[in-house]
Amino acid sequence: GTLPLLFASQMENINDTLISVKISASSIPTRLCFHCGHPGHKAASCSNSLTPETQTAGGRDAFQRYLATKSNLSHYHTRNGKEKRGHPYSFDRVVQWMKDAECVTYQCDNNLQPKDPFAILENEAAVAASHNGQINQRWNDLHRGKYKGLVKAHRDAFNCIINDVRKKLANRLNVTPSDEAASKWQMELNQAVVLGRPADFSNEDSKEESAGRCIKVYAVEKLHPRCRHLHHLLFHDNAFSTKIRSRFLLPVPQSDVDTDGVVNVLSIGGGPGYDHAALCLVAKFLYDIQPFRSKMRMRSIRTHVYDLFDQDWKPIMSALGECFHERLHNNGDNDKDLTELCGSGSRMTMHHADLRQGLDKGIHDDLRLAVESADMIIAQFVLHENSSFILKDSDETDNRQQRISGAIRDMLAQASIGAVMICTDSCNTLFPALKETASEYGWVYLGNEEQRGIKEIVAYSGPKSYVILERIRRD
Repeated sequence: GTLPLLFASQMENINDTLISVKISASSIPTRLCFHCGHPGHKAASCSNSLTPETQTAGGRDAFQRYLATKSNLSHYHTRNGKEKRGHPYSFDRVVQWMKDAECVTYQCDNNLQPKDPFAILENEAAVAASHNGQINQRWNDLHRGKYKGLVKAHRDAFNCIINDVRKKLANRLNVTPSDEAASKWQMELNQAVVLGRPADFSNEDSKEESAGRCIKVYAVEKLHPRCRHLHHLLFHDNAFSTKIRSRFLLPVPQSDVDTDGVVNVLSIGGGPGYDHAALCLVAKFLYDIQPFRSKMRMRSIRTHVYDLFDQDWKPIMSALGECFHERLHNNGDNDKDLTELCGSGSRMTMHHADLRQGLDKGIHDDLRLAVESADMIIAQFVLHENSSFILKDSDETDNRQQRISGAIRDMLAQASIGAVMICTDSCNTLFPALKETASEYGWVYLGNEEQRGIKEIVAYSGPKSYVILERIRRD
């Protein structure tokens, strides 16, 4: 019947794919422990995982084979995600249906306004629903296809840039596959989450061949996932992400002289600039898909990174910025306003902060002032790493839930009306306390739990554990 034939066709395509990247079933390594090299368990549960120096030759070989396979697959998807003429097919389709959309008017410069692609699709659905009989199965299929094409387009654009930058950063920092296997960064990170204490990547063992190798390996290995979480969340199909894109990330018409187009961002625990890179890639994509982008200018994103290990991150932040600049300019993206990763005024700065202490402490004088003028506050994967210090139980006479304390609580109290906060983490166990604390200071929020049941999610591409908050009042 039809189903067996379709299945056979899909299997042929899979076989062709494996052949094209020269990966056969026999060449795909069996998943082995990266510490001892034996099957049946992962490195996190290996009895030798507490002592990284005991990693065996088999463990190192297993990790290097895993990296080689992942690299081949990544190269295949990146190479086949582009067309010979430059842009991926899905990208060109997005630009075309944005230009053709009936709800967008590009008649004269006076009416020229940047448009959010999700807003266009939602408006198309509303217009079609108002005309009885216009929506049929074919229309639904075409409309859903636009959503899927949009998700593919922004993911392809992200992966194309971030994978190249990762390679450049690894070369610049001299991080090799053997370093990635031997370093203790993953063990430090796992322990930080379990114990609720910040991971210290700067205190290296004397056996390390060069100072700061662990933090360099961490910078390279976490570049893609950390940037991906925020990038994909901002393209999530929810009202909060839509508002963030419209208010802070869409380009600005060149004719609009009253809008400076500057977005002030606080990146809490943002390492070498992961959050800045993700935001700029979102802004760049929203700029690139505008049909008449030559008459617009990109947003300037000014990110102030506050981190406990700011001195260790500073040279890596500079290296990451140089890698992005080299990648964009060497690939022909020399737009008039693209002198940096984003707009001409975009920049990153690094500062010291300790989330375990309140903003009333002397070390937080700069952070306290920055919070008041911040448009966006981003805290990725920092709550659980500080949970033993910032999670406080309520009074015994109070039946309320736990609360967040320290610098995060003070930010919620001092942020301006209209500011947004984005939190992602490895799990959501601290989010109830965060939401409860935020509610007391006039914040509304949306997380993965609240999103369930609101509406059918057409384009979900964000992390599983997230909370987006917006301050709407001062109590």
